[in-house]
Amino acid sequence: MRGEELLPLAAVTGAHGLSGELRLKLFNPESELLQSLTHVSVMRPDAEGSPRRIEIESIRRHKGSLLLRLSGCRDRDAALALRGCQLCVRRDELPELEPGEYYLVDLVGLEARTPAGELVGHIEEVLEYPSAQAVRVRTVEGELEIPNLPPYVVEVQLDQGRIIVDALDELPR
Repeated sequence: MRGEELLPLAAVTGAHGLSGELRLKLFNPESELLQSLTHVSVMRPDAEGSPRRIEIESIRRHKGSLLLRLSGCRDRDAALALRGCQLCVRRDELPELEPGEYYLVDLVGLEARTPAGELVGHIEEVLEYPSAQAVRVRTVEGELEIPNLPPYVVEVQLDQGRIIVDALDELPR
C-alpha cells in the first residue's frame, strides 16, 4: 500500500560517544522532519527481514551532525551494530505538501519528455550532489543525469506521470 511505503530519511554512519547515540547522515540535509517524529523504522537496505519500528528518545545537533538516541540502544556496541542502517518513515507520516510541491521520491519512475513530447527515458533515481540535485534517466542509449533545475527541468507533471526536460544538448553524454 502506498501510505505504508517506507521512505529513507537518513543513514546511520556511526556511534557518538559511549552511551548509544547514533551519528546520522540526512539524505535531505535541509529537512527537519526527523526532529518532529516520535518513532522511525530501522532497516538495513541490503538485507532481508522486516524493518523495526523504534521510539526516538532524543535528537540533537552537534558540530554539524545530527545525533539520535533510539529506545534500547544503550551503548557504543549497540550503536555501531546499526551502522549502515537506514531510518525510514511511512509515506503517510510525511507532511502535506502545498500545491505544486512534490517529494523527490515521487519522481522515480516518471517519464522524461522534451517540450515537443518526445520520450527521453524514465527516471531511475534522484541524486543529491553538493551543488544540485539531479535525476538519473534510463534512455535507449544508456543513462543520462539531468540537473533538477531550470533550464533542464522545465516542469514536473506528477498527475501525468512525467517531467518535461530541455537543454539536453548542453549536458555531457
